[in-house]
Amino acid sequence: MPSTKADNGAGKVYNLLFVNCRGVNKETKLPWLGIGLFKWRNGLRELAIVGSLYVSFRLASGAVAHRDGLAFQNAYDIVGLERFLGLFVEKDFQSFFLASTFLIDLVNVLYTIFYYPVVIIFGIWAYNRHREQYSIVRNVLFVSAGIAFLSFALYPVAPPRMLSELGFIDTMAQYSTVDYASSGARVLTNPYAAMPSLHFGWPLLVGIATICIATTWWLRLLGALVPLCMLVAIIATGNHFILDAIGGALVIGLAYGLVVLFDRLRQRGSLWPWKTCTAKR
Repeated sequence: MPSTKADNGAGKVYNLLFVNCRGVNKETKLPWLGIGLFKWRNGLRELAIVGSLYVSFRLASGAVAHRDGLAFQNAYDIVGLERFLGLFVEKDFQSFFLASTFLIDLVNVLYTIFYYPVVIIFGIWAYNRHREQYSIVRNVLFVSAGIAFLSFALYPVAPPRMLSELGFIDTMAQYSTVDYASSGARVLTNPYAAMPSLHFGWPLLVGIATICIATTWWLRLLGALVPLCMLVAIIATGNHFILDAIGGALVIGLAYGLVVLFDRLRQRGSLWPWKTCTAKR
């Protein structure tokens, strides 16, 4: 079968990371489900790899030394920079939502469901319907997690909700059942991982990808709403500064650029030049 355009470009990153099971009969069915065995094997392998890498990322983030003094100093530096730039509106923004129980409950819910649930739902949908685009988004997520981890380790930043002297409130702790201070949460989370904000960056990536690959207007609208709603949520709940969100967007852009660059270098044979020389012989 001749190659198609979809087999070229950045989508080949998927084939680079995961070996295709070409020897498996794609038509083989699980008799009790009627689902292709080939798809099941690939899907389970993908789930295992993504899950393992993500758990490793969370455990590594939780294990980073918590330098409290530096994290709070960096947070106040961000406040100072935002004041200089005229961006320090987070306190007034949160106060607007605190005036209504309904609004504060709404942003607490948005902060939760527009992160992991949205990313997971997008992953399932894109993996089954748009495999090439899924592979690109997945790799960008991985690379951005690595960049963010380095940032968290080298430049810890306390979130606004910890700056109570400035009038911020931890809405998740006071108005929901989520407890970031629990022993279980501390193992998997870094309390000083505000900059960059992956809580904004990942929904932004998912939203842009949805707009680009969706064929229905309502899915494109949903893709546009996801990052906007998350931006409102991370500020209203006191979890991130505006500059944290900008940092998250920049990390996603950098990660995407690295993924595309890696694929182009691989296609030119620049990544493993000794293999090219061996092939010529």
